[in-house]
Amino acid sequence: MKATATAPANIAFIKYWGRKDHKLFLPLTTTNSMNLSACTAETVIEFGVSGGDTITITDNTGNSKEINNVPGEKDGMLYTTLDRVRQRTGVSDYAQVTSKLSFPMGAGIASSAAGMAAFVAAAYAAAGDMDTVNDREELSREIRLSGSVSAARSSHDGFTEHLYGETHEKAYTVQIAPAEHWDLVDLVAVLSPEEKKISSALGHSLADSSPFMQARLDYLNGKPELARQAILDKDFASLALLSEIDTINMHAVMMTSRPPAFYLSPASIDIMKNVISWREDQGLNVFYTFDAGPNPHVITTAAEAESVRKLLEKHSEVQFVLENHPADGVRITSHG
Repeated sequence: MKATATAPANIAFIKYWGRKDHKLFLPLTTTNSMNLSACTAETVIEFGVSGGDTITITDNTGNSKEINNVPGEKDGMLYTTLDRVRQRTGVSDYAQVTSKLSFPMGAGIASSAAGMAAFVAAAYAAAGDMDTVNDREELSREIRLSGSVSAARSSHDGFTEHLYGETHEKAYTVQIAPAEHWDLVDLVAVLSPEEKKISSALGHSLADSSPFMQARLDYLNGKPELARQAILDKDFASLALLSEIDTINMHAVMMTSRPPAFYLSPASIDIMKNVISWREDQGLNVFYTFDAGPNPHVITTAAEAESVRKLLEKHSEVQFVLENHPADGVRITSHG
């Protein structure tokens, strides 16, 4: 029993940070995003191997990581997920898992989102449960239970939204619009491909220690709905304003948690200033946003992507730029 799945990372416009429930991984707010065409994971899972489960992840730089089963840790959640799939499907065999990323792992480009979405879909497909794979709302719940709301957003195509819910059943992902709805471009300016020191999983658990967390939740009231409408209306200016304020707001919480998580670098701040200048002084449709890492996601339109890309590549700290367009969600590419 073997299956291969591919899934994209995604970039959130209204982000989630902190959780209502750390066991069910319920977010504190609704969060919406766009899937990324150039930041993907391909995961192959085969049940029926001997000697125990094995999980290996390799990225585009050649870095390879053997995932250890450490209970309570982020990596251990992958093994917990395999156990949950076996329990739900009745499969009892061990699994061999290999995953390949098209971008650097652990550098704040949502490698866990792409990897976890592909992992869960491939696991259920390999176990013969295509009903769960094909029911994208249920699949998104299963992906979230594996430890990642961000990954759950990759369950649907194009522009998606993971709904806040008080319970497991009420928290799931829906589609806002298909990939072809809006020709946005996400240019990821990679400043550092190195793995971050404080993982997103740890950062979420620290969020409540920030004195600004409640202020963030108060601010976010109604913002996911405004971002959703901006996407539907293709209102670039409104989405830009919402996204930039949101990312600064979120990083303020990160930097004031205990211990603090300083994901942004001096070059990150410099590019933020540059983007504002390109928009206000040069009239370009462009805005920035960041996940839990130093690498800016610079959002623009297809018509202006080449101009913005050239500006980014002139920056001395930018190692390379990944160009992403809206993409479909997780897919099973082989099964049997």
